[in-house]
Amino acid sequence: MILIKSISRVAAGRQITRFRNGSSICILNVHSKSYAPFNTPYVNNINLSESFRQFSIDNKSNLGQEYYEKAKQHLRQHEKSLQEKQQQQENQQYNSKSGLQVVKKIINQVRQERKEQLNGIEIHHSQVKEKANDLELAKEYMQIAAFWHGFNHAIVSLANDLLTQQDFNLEKELKYVYALDHNDLVFDLGELQRCPSGAHVAVKLYEFAGANDCAEAWFNLSHLLWMGHEIENNEEKSIEADMERAMECFDKAVKLGDDDVKLKQSNYKYYIVTTF
Repeated sequence: MILIKSISRVAAGRQITRFRNGSSICILNVHSKSYAPFNTPYVNNINLSESFRQFSIDNKSNLGQEYYEKAKQHLRQHEKSLQEKQQQQENQQYNSKSGLQVVKKIINQVRQERKEQLNGIEIHHSQVKEKANDLELAKEYMQIAAFWHGFNHAIVSLANDLLTQQDFNLEKELKYVYALDHNDLVFDLGELQRCPSGAHVAVKLYEFAGANDCAEAWFNLSHLLWMGHEIENNEEKSIEADMERAMECFDKAVKLGDDDVKLKQSNYKYYIVTTF
């Protein structure tokens, strides 16, 4: 039986709309070690005993999937709430009887949302537990599934989201990971901290999940390396296109049995032969 301990292997990555696994969220952070655990219901429910830390890969994967599914559930609820709020505001705006009252209500809603967002940056121990919304709960679940249990789909979701972010702050995005014992995380946070951008962290996550037999991770990484990831006026944070390495990732995805990659792989090979 193989046991999970600290795994410090990985390497560098941008968003491509063709990526699968739509339920992605932001993550990844690594900084000061003098962080007090957040007082959240889900972190508090994790048993930190020695027996729990010796879970096999299969058991950790099962628990990781539970957290991953709960994260997706909260994401769906968050998206539904946003759609309902948008529809409600549109209906009010076109209601001629609402007049000035509607405008004032919308302004108050915006102010309240901004206030909640600002409060969310400085999280207090009681605040998260009492006022956690669906998006924050989804982030927390996804981070636990990825960093504590090493669940591949959660890792890929987080990597996908990192590619969409222009301004990435490790300490802010990985706040829930700090609630966990760093010795029992499947990632070496020090390796992630040395990444110059969220895109490079995404590459590390893809490579980690791929090395753990995730075809989806190799598939997404191949697209990223094929297209490259350019950050304007910042060469250090950008990732150059590497078609040869992209094809290697395609090959790995195919070997792991990803049928969806096989046709795309042959198309890219044809493109290489006919273009260069």
